Amino acid sequence: MNRIFVNIIQWAAWVIGGLTAAFFLMIILAHASSGDLPSEEVRFTELLFGPYALALAALGLLVAYIRPLIGGLIATIVGIAIIFHVGEYDIIWFYLLPLSGILHILAWRMKKSEC
Repeated sequence: MNRIFVNIIQWAAWVIGGLTAAFFLMIILAHASSGDLPSEEVRFTELLFGPYALALAALGLLVAYIRPLIGGLIATIVGIAIIFHVGEYDIIWFYLLPLSGILHILAWRMKKSEC
């Protein structure tokens, strides 16, 4: 593959992933500072797909800077799970999680095949 194309994909993954992780971390911090995090009385699925799933996806995007395959897989799997659990398919920023995860995986694969 062309080295410029690989760099474009990698930079797109970094920028989209970084902005998405920052956005979701700000949402989590806002919920935590207002005391709006789920309590122990909440069902497990609501707890899993609440702010903790967003935190796991953001963590996956941050891990992708060091380990693109692992972080990309975490972000992609959690992002798809959030989209299907929430069920509102018109919320565009939820699609940024799997998109940036897939871009990290693609950049990792292209760099690996280049060597």
